Amino acid sequence: MNVMAEREESGAGASLQLVATFSVLADMAKAVGGDHVSVSTLVDWGEDAHVYRPSPQNVKHLSKADLLLMNGLGFEGWLARLVAAADFNGLTVIATENVRLIRERKDLRRHSHGHHGEEEHKHSSASLDENDDISKMVGRVDPHAWHSLQAAKVYIRNITNALAKVDPPHAGEYETNAQAYIEELDLLNQAYEKKFLALPASQRQMVVPHNAFAYLARDYGLKMRSLQGISTGGEASAAQIAQVVRQVRSSGVKAIFEENVADNRLIKVVQMETGVNFGGELISGALSHELAPSYLDMMQYNLAKIYQALK
Repeated sequence: MNVMAEREESGAGASLQLVATFSVLADMAKAVGGDHVSVSTLVDWGEDAHVYRPSPQNVKHLSKADLLLMNGLGFEGWLARLVAAADFNGLTVIATENVRLIRERKDLRRHSHGHHGEEEHKHSSASLDENDDISKMVGRVDPHAWHSLQAAKVYIRNITNALAKVDPPHAGEYETNAQAYIEELDLLNQAYEKKFLALPASQRQMVVPHNAFAYLARDYGLKMRSLQGISTGGEASAAQIAQVVRQVRSSGVKAIFEENVADNRLIKVVQMETGVNFGGELISGALSHELAPSYLDMMQYNLAKIYQALK
């Protein structure tokens, strides 16, 4: 049951009704909107938006909302039907507008950091997806931009501008809240920039179940490999698993991680077959009530987990 769709995240006297598509956006909206905005979310804490199916309760909530806050970039493939069913007439806010984007590679062509030479690889959902200069690749846009603290500042700016547009009397308070939040993002980013830059490049290699962390990898110079693409759908064959195991053994990967909303059976097989250090569970597509209930908690948790495993 989607409890969060029924629970408001702000004060009872809030004048604005905002529906966020998933927990990260809901938490950001609450941080900026404060007591003036009642926030509910469609995809709950701990749920996977890639495979989510809207409910009649979601239709009811959205039909009464003033704002719909979405990630965009194809992340919420189910949303258009929900908007139509709810006859939503409010303001739609795309949080990723103006974010510097990453595209998923189509042909798995690997580039060196110096841009000298290329090596072709046959595409496979189980093949390691290495993000060397991944912004140069062509293909689908990676929607997981919230894993970048730099991109998160753009999210906050878009949310702030939208709230100020529909509620001008409280624009000053939204701006104050946003600036305080951005300061926290900057402090966390500066702390981990120093930590990761102090690690040799050879140590900054890791594997995750699906390709949700390319933006984080870009920010901190990590070599992030994934067993699946940008969606959690699909399943690898035995031959593909064997290929992944061979690649991990030969690549110098420092740590392997699980995810809180992914099927971790494949990653466990790879970890057992290779003996690579298990770094723990990362939070990918949804916040976690137990591990990290807020966006800032999630980023602190993930960055600390990754750094501890790689150092």
